[in-house]
Amino acid sequence: MKNKVQQEFLFQQVGHCARLVHAAVRPHYQKGMQPFDLKPSEFAVLSLLAENTSLPQKNLSEALKISQPNMAALVDRLEQRSLVVRGMAEDDRRVTTVALTDPGQALYLASQAAVQQLEDEAVAMLTAEEKNQLLQLLAKVVRG
Repeated sequence: MKNKVQQEFLFQQVGHCARLVHAAVRPHYQKGMQPFDLKPSEFAVLSLLAENTSLPQKNLSEALKISQPNMAALVDRLEQRSLVVRGMAEDDRRVTTVALTDPGQALYLASQAAVQQLEDEAVAMLTAEEKNQLLQLLAKVVRG
């Protein structure tokens, strides 16, 4: 017989619940994204670039809450796969920008449907209204 672990206090902590949700969803996401060879952070970069055409690398880092050194390494990996290209901002040549290439756009579009399906499966126990409410509340926490 399995003993049930009491977690009442921990389930009242946003950070703890967020970590548990991440731990539950991440393996499912990794398996579903294997055909595209994309990590969640890589897909997020492709998604931001698809919506914003070209962004300073620093803005990507800030938007995704990834340190600048880690973002540089992530962009390096995407650039090695010819999914993104680095450039310089027209108004300030000291600023490194990142943009999607045609293969990057194609991979993003192909993987977007898979991500949506994985998302739907991950929250299948929620109604559409509950999912929207959860996303709104999480966005409020993230934005401060």
